[in-house]
Order: sequence, then structure tokens, then C-alpha cells
Amino acid sequence: MKTFVLVCVLGISNLLAPSGIQKADAVLERMHTGLEKVYEHSYRLQLRERKLDRSFHQGQMLIQVKNDPVKIRAEILGPKKGPLVEYNAAEDIHEATIIPKQWLPAVKIKSDIHGDILRKGHYAINETSLNYFDKIIKRLEHRFKQKGNYDAYVKNAGLVHTQGRSCFKIELTDPQFHIRTYTVKTGENLLDISKRLLIHPFKIRELNPQLDSYYELQAGRKIRIPSSYAKRCVIYIDNQEFLPRRLEVYDESGMFEQYSFHDIHVKK
Repeated sequence: MKTFVLVCVLGISNLLAPSGIQKADAVLERMHTGLEKVYEHSYRLQLRERKLDRSFHQGQMLIQVKNDPVKIRAEILGPKKGPLVEYNAAEDIHEATIIPKQWLPAVKIKSDIHGDILRKGHYAINETSLNYFDKIIKRLEHRFKQKGNYDAYVKNAGLVHTQGRSCFKIELTDPQFHIRTYTVKTGENLLDISKRLLIHPFKIRELNPQLDSYYELQAGRKIRIPSSYAKRCVIYIDNQEFLPRRLEVYDESGMFEQYSFHDIHVKK
């Protein structure tokens, strides 16, 4: 019995920082593991995003997601009612269907998910699941682990209240974040670069106002890009369900984007 108690105590101590606060990596791992098991989820998204002109857009959407294969249905709730948008990766990974509500269900329009019609904000419709936002955190963690400075840059700031719930406030800070020059390689577009270097594609658009789309880039062209996804990222994780409740992303200019996840329903 004494041996069993000792093992339990040691196991718990490994999840705690010296101050007694649960370690950030343990909290994040609980969130990652839980979201990997989710087959279907829905939530109401409140967003605040910095636009290309440096003003901010605020809006609200209802998101419904099914995984494997990914199916996403998004309804724009505000600031004014918008159309329904449906994405099905099994049918087409490049396009989504727009259903204008005034003609529902008679008219359906197919459109490029990264085109001017559908990608007005920071993310495409296939990037609006909680799994994708979780992936953003994993990107930052991966970078810090590669550099061997994870514990220095990923911190649990303790419990705070958001949306009336008790949440862990996890801060991921990259003190080496900077803007650098990048030379475009043959065949690359902005989406290719962002995926390979794990950086934010909209941020590249912001840093290069001469770019009109996510596709048009000439080999040899020099553009400005961020060194990593974010200078600072703060995620609030429910301390009971280990689901994300809010995500804040900062760059060299301050707040870049903020997302609040409300009325979350999951099926595993």
C-alpha cells in the first residue's frame, strides 16, 4: 500500500511545476488528446481579426464540424446575417458551397476556399474547426521543443475565469519572433510557404500589401514574412473539460486575432 501511494504522489508531482501549478505541457497534452478523440463538434465563434488596413473586424459564426473526412458547415451570424457555407473534403478540398439564405435551397454556388469571396478573414473554412486551432498551438510547441527551450517559453499563468468558467491560462511566447526577408522558390505560392514554414498566411498578406491573392507569386521575388506563427499566443483551456475557450494571437504590432469559443458540444 505504501508503495502504491508513493507512486501516485510521484505521478502527480510530475504534472506540477515547482510552484505547485499544473505544468503547461500537461494541460496542453490533455487538450490535444481530448480533441483527437472528437468525431463531431459544434460551437459559436466570436472573432476579432486585424484587417489588411490595420482596422479590426468583429463577427460571429455558428460552426458545425465532422471529422474523417472533414465536413464543415458555417453560418455567419453577425455583424449581419450571411449565407451558409459547406465544405466537404471528401468531395473537393479546394472549393466550398455557398448557399445564399434568401434562395435556400434553390441556389448553390461553388467557390475557391482561398479566393476573395470566401477567404475575407484570417482563415479558410477548412481551418475553422477546434482541431485546427489546436494545431496552431501544436505548431508553436513543436518549434520550442526543436529549439530546446520549451519550458522557458510555454507557461501556465494559473486559473482565470472566462465565459463564467474556470480556465487555465497558457502562454506561449517566442522572444525571437521577427520579420525577415524570404526569396520565393520556383512553383511556390503563399499557401505553400506558410504551410512549409508553419507561419500565418494572412500575416504574409499583411506584410506584403502588394500581394493581391494567396496564389500569385513569382520565383525569385523577395517578400517579408514572420519568423514563426506568432510572437505570443494565449489559450484559455477549461479546467474541467480541457476544451479551448479562447485564443489570442499577438505579433510585433500587438493583437493580431482573438477567438472565443461558446456553446461547445462534442461527440467522441
